[in-house]
Amino acid sequence: MVVNPEPPKQQPLTWYKAVVDPPSGNEPIGLDMVHMGKGLAWLNGEEIGRYWPRKSSIHDKCVQECDYRGKFMPNKCSTGCGEPTQRW
Repeated sequence: MVVNPEPPKQQPLTWYKAVVDPPSGNEPIGLDMVHMGKGLAWLNGEEIGRYWPRKSSIHDKCVQECDYRGKFMPNKCSTGCGEPTQRW
């Protein structure tokens, strides 16, 4: 088996399949899809949702401390600039 930390990009439709042992216990688990392109995720034959990773702009004026009081502005209290907007 060839293991590559990042899947190939800029290719036509590609299917990936992995078999994993379920963890013991009843705790929730998460799938880290950060290195995948866009598409649908399936688990045990059930569609669990779409993913379409997008990185936030590095120009979003990230701040270390934030105060939410006052007028609403979409870029107020930006954090994680340059990071994926959704990961888990």
